[in-house]
Amino acid sequence: GGLMAKLIVSKDKILILYGESRIFLKKEEIQYLEKYDGVLKFLGKGIKINHKKKNTPNFIVIWVWSRDNLFKKLKEEGYKTK
Repeated sequence: GGLMAKLIVSKDKILILYGESRIFLKKEEIQYLEKYDGVLKFLGKGIKINHKKKNTPNFIVIWVWSRDNLFKKLKEEGYKTK
């Protein structure tokens, strides 16, 4: 199963906290963000973070309740989106 994560967004970085772990992505490491749907769209709406940080999976999916609001905020902060 998945862990509950906390996403902290600022103009120059995104911090993802989950369990005892954290992933810190600088804006310049993030290639683009895109909306991501689970197999059953009504059960899973996420944001896929495509990045180029070494020693980290090529992309990270964050499942969120209010995806459209978060996606809009990320665009407003200047993150590239698809």
